[in-house]
Amino acid sequence: REVTAGTAFEPHQALYAGADGFSDISLILDELPRYLAPNGVFLCEIGGHQKEGVIALFESRSELQRCTLSFNYDIAGFARVMVLRS
Repeated sequence: REVTAGTAFEPHQALYAGADGFSDISLILDELPRYLAPNGVFLCEIGGHQKEGVIALFESRSELQRCTLSFNYDIAGFARVMVLRS
C-alpha cells in the first residue's frame, strides 16, 4: 500500500484494521472489561465514519453494559473519540 506524508509515521494497524476497519476496536472492546476499573474512563480515537459500527460492537458485548458509551466530535462534526465510562 502507498505511504503518503500524512501516514508515514502511523502504525500499520492504525491504517489497515481488517476488512471492515474494526478488527482492532473489536479486540480492544473484548479485553477492556479486564482493565477498566470501576468509575474508570477509556478513550479511543476512531475513524470519522465508524460511530455506528462502534455502537454495534459495544451493544453486542454484555460485559460492557455496565458502561456508558459516548463520543467526542471533531470540528467537522464527525465522532472521533469513543468514551467509555464504567
